[in-house]
Amino acid sequence: MDKNKRFSFLLEKYRNDSLTKAEYEEFLKRLNAPDAQDELDEMLTGYWNLPGDDPVAEDEQEPSPNKRTFFSGRRGLMKWSIAASLLVMLTATLLYVGRSSGEYVTYKTGFGEIKEVNLPDGSVVTLNANSEFSWNRDWEDEEARQVTLKGEAFFDIKHVRGMTFTVKTGDVSVEVVGTSFNVDSRNQKTAVYLDEGKVKLHVDRERSDAIVMKPGEKVDYNAANGKLVKTADESMSSAASWKDGVLNFKDLEFRDVLEKLTAIYGKKFTCADDDILSRHMYLGVPYKDWNQVKEALELSMDIKISEHEDTYVIRKE
Repeated sequence: MDKNKRFSFLLEKYRNDSLTKAEYEEFLKRLNAPDAQDELDEMLTGYWNLPGDDPVAEDEQEPSPNKRTFFSGRRGLMKWSIAASLLVMLTATLLYVGRSSGEYVTYKTGFGEIKEVNLPDGSVVTLNANSEFSWNRDWEDEEARQVTLKGEAFFDIKHVRGMTFTVKTGDVSVEVVGTSFNVDSRNQKTAVYLDEGKVKLHVDRERSDAIVMKPGEKVDYNAANGKLVKTADESMSSAASWKDGVLNFKDLEFRDVLEKLTAIYGKKFTCADDDILSRHMYLGVPYKDWNQVKEALELSMDIKISEHEDTYVIRKE
């Protein structure tokens, strides 16, 4: 398969959303190549000169001046539509490539969205809603796997001999060799839960000693006040239940629950009753359905959650 045919093949698979991981990486490299624009020009020319086209076939006669249009009949319109669609798609792709053409590739999720990212080293990262994760593209050359995280993600890290894997948030860095763990970093609060393996947790610049974590342990760090709490005997169901499609609120104050719901669903809440906000919750609800979450909160807390414009108002039932 020659160069242009290969590019056309990858482009068609991209349009059909059927690229494999290796093909997608190849496609991005081709778009970054110096001669990519020439290939695109040839492809657009190919789309314009569709088989069976005849410059005069549409009407055999030159249209009269008062009937002349920019498109020469239905076939011309179809060709322009294909070319325009291709240009729009390629522009969007090139914008993405431009954004990620530096040292890092960035993945994002929207509110209520969970995304699984397969990394080139064989590791798998599952992003929770409203999160952003960046991966070092030159990890093999630099012999270092360093990533950044804003939000929450579960990491299943592939062991690579002689190479650690470091997750950096605004206040904490987690260093591993091969393991699975959850990191939740929002609003100057970071929680790290270790499911398997062993990690070293480095907390801000003033703490020189790393915290070594064992499976089942969780560390909560508040950068605002420097408070650090380490607990044991945690589980996936209590520390990272979102990965299994469940929101599990275990002995959390309702004010903290609302903070998590804002981060996940993008909802705004207001509650003037401090008694409600300070109550502790023990509740598990389906992740995907906000309406079910809302109903479960109302029933368990004996409250009413009413939507007013773009805010949910909470009061006693």
